[in-house]
Amino acid sequence: MFEKNDTKIYKFSNGATLIYRQDCETKTTKIASGFIAGAQKDIIPGTAHFLEHIMVSPRTAQKTFAKKYNVKTSGFTTYDFICFETTSLSKYLDSQMQILEEIVLCDDFDQKLIERERQAILIEDVLVSGKQNTIDSNYFETTNKNTGGEENIKKITSDYLKQYKDENFVAENFVMAITSDLSFKAIKQYAENIVNNLVSQPQKKNNFHQIKKKHDISYYVYKQSPFMKTVRVELSIKNDVIAEIANRNSIIDEYIFNSPTGLLHQKLRLENGYAYYAKLANTYGENNDNYKTFTIDTSKINVNKVLYALGEILKSMKNGLSTQQFEDFQNAMKANKEENNHESYLTSKNMFIDYVKKGYVVLDDPMDMVLNFSRDELNKYLHDAFLKKNIVLNIVGDMDLKTILRPTVIQNIFDTRPFRYLLMKGDKNYYFDTETNNFIDPALIKDNSVAFYKVVDSHGKLIVEKPNEIQEIKSFSIPKPFKFPKAQNDDEKQQ
Repeated sequence: MFEKNDTKIYKFSNGATLIYRQDCETKTTKIASGFIAGAQKDIIPGTAHFLEHIMVSPRTAQKTFAKKYNVKTSGFTTYDFICFETTSLSKYLDSQMQILEEIVLCDDFDQKLIERERQAILIEDVLVSGKQNTIDSNYFETTNKNTGGEENIKKITSDYLKQYKDENFVAENFVMAITSDLSFKAIKQYAENIVNNLVSQPQKKNNFHQIKKKHDISYYVYKQSPFMKTVRVELSIKNDVIAEIANRNSIIDEYIFNSPTGLLHQKLRLENGYAYYAKLANTYGENNDNYKTFTIDTSKINVNKVLYALGEILKSMKNGLSTQQFEDFQNAMKANKEENNHESYLTSKNMFIDYVKKGYVVLDDPMDMVLNFSRDELNKYLHDAFLKKNIVLNIVGDMDLKTILRPTVIQNIFDTRPFRYLLMKGDKNYYFDTETNNFIDPALIKDNSVAFYKVVDSHGKLIVEKPNEIQEIKSFSIPKPFKFPKAQNDDEKQQ
């Protein structure tokens, strides 16, 4: 157990964890609790998500107290954990805890309830599947389809749900994160009513999130979609930073790029009118990497202009902020801090997620971290975060493939780390050496400087000129003649 800034992490004798922070600004108790498990422990894909649905379905206590005392409940599932959130006025905490106990200790797998939730999950699966996915999830792993897909959803039975629960819902995997105006002693007594009913089985303790290291690559993809009458440009820049640093950096990014006076609005909307929508978002991959993703909606005639403008915006990071710009930045951050002073970063949900993913809780408020930045530190961050990085670029929509900028031009525009090889992805995959202009056996590639180059039409066929001659070397088909689609854009000709 440790204590700092009125925050405690307490371990019960059976291995369960309680995280507590006193919050006297409100008379409310907020609880985020659940198990270190999630989709990574699925028996059939979608089991954890299905179980979460069953557990949060209203039963006796929830039906009795939710309306009477306005006790709010919800749940969600990720790759790493299942979480249940409950909130109520602290004077109704006894009722909130009864609802939470009913959820956490749920052992009711009524077949009628299972079939009802199955229908709801099938609809959810359709909605998730229908979302436009322009990021290559095989590389990023930024999201997991926790629903499992229609085929798997139909396979899940009460036996699978019980098996998952028995294997993972043990005391050692249980975490409760609570913010309240009540004392730690009072909260601990309430929590014990739930924790003491959990079985201790140390052999079933799940590990915290394992970092998966991946190769550093530049990645260039575009796909033509005749069903879209706009073009979406999605540029992601990989940064190797831990989540708490990424949270701090995202506050800086919001001001520099997304604010009404930010670079995206100024350069893509006000000055040139290139884009309908432009925003930078920080996302997190399953390997704990941070991806800065620029999403821009434009038209087919402006797509290359958007790419050049975005490249110039990023290259401007070399110079950083001037003395006056830095002073304006500091004043804006101080105003932001004052406006949101009542909102603590250490919410029950944030504390829960911090702990179940990493095994510790970050107590530093990211806004305070930003306010402690010097101008030199800020400019160093801007330079390091956006220049000479590995990128993923996706361009999807209604555009003319012949006019889209080639990978080598893209590399110069965004000042990415150099690559030597291109992988042409289509019905067959070919590796191309940019120095010798020859196709090569993939076994000869010894480093990570590979750019993926995928050009497909609405039928999924490779657009690049097909080879007429093929030579067999080590069971690898090497096409002789090859040409990139010729650029028709005047800007590219200048390159």
